[in-house]
Amino acid sequence: MFPFQIEKIYLDVQAEKDWVTETVLKALPEVPVYRTEDKGSLIKQSLSKLDPIGTGKKNLLITRFYGRRLKPCPGTSRHICCG
Repeated sequence: MFPFQIEKIYLDVQAEKDWVTETVLKALPEVPVYRTEDKGSLIKQSLSKLDPIGTGKKNLLITRFYGRRLKPCPGTSRHICCG
């Protein structure tokens, strides 16, 4: 069904109660979940792998997003943009 298989889910403890987290975990009950409080070191560790892109396609990091979900388009007069 998917072109890749998720092997591990890393869950930022800050996102444990989010509805998106609950939805993902219900959809992937067979995938092991590893809780983390330090996503920065987890990301650094992943980037140091021999094949970080290939490894990243097999791992899912669920974390909180503190920014705005929708933002004004950053395009300028010399760029093709969504507007």
